Amino acid sequence: MSSNKDKESIQLQTIKANGITHRVATSGNCGDNPLVLLLHGWPESWYSWRHQISALSSNGYYACAPDMRGYGGTDKPLETHEYNVHKVSLDVVQIAKFLGYDRFALIGHDFGAYLAWHVALLFPQSVSVVIALSVPYVGRGKCGVLTSLRKKYGDSLHGDLGEKLGARFNYMLHHNLPHAADEYYKDRKEALFRTYAYHPGVKCMPGTPDDMDDK
Repeated sequence: MSSNKDKESIQLQTIKANGITHRVATSGNCGDNPLVLLLHGWPESWYSWRHQISALSSNGYYACAPDMRGYGGTDKPLETHEYNVHKVSLDVVQIAKFLGYDRFALIGHDFGAYLAWHVALLFPQSVSVVIALSVPYVGRGKCGVLTSLRKKYGDSLHGDLGEKLGARFNYMLHHNLPHAADEYYKDRKEALFRTYAYHPGVKCMPGTPDDMDDK
């Protein structure tokens, strides 16, 4: 567990990088110590790294954990193309440049791990090391991620009736259901609970996106 002193050593600030405003959590001596960027996954924020931030700064590193684009206190552009891997990778590099670093270490978890691999691929001169938690590097797939997931879990949107009825839950496919974003905004706590804790037979609130909803 982090002590109160550890938590107090973490500073929150907002910075401008790659055209948007990012909230970042930092600790350590900026400019003097090597930079370690910690990239969170979904549905997280910088807070997931609070223990690691303090541990890194205590061991001679300058630690920075941003709220990723679209999360927490960072800007949330509405257009989907604002979230492609090139945009989000450049966010990471530009955050480092704002802090005064051209080279840095990356630690990523979940989507943050996926992103860390791609930052290293797109900007190899900037990345000294990648530490990826839960997501190994797998290279470029033969088809897109959503296409691959639909093949594995079933297509609850575009498949025939049999495929829709047999489709299994996957949170990334769930995000792409019609009106899912609107329902998340209505009650984020309820949406996250149902995404992670839903069981067959549980009665959903009226308006909750359904696998069979093709409107």
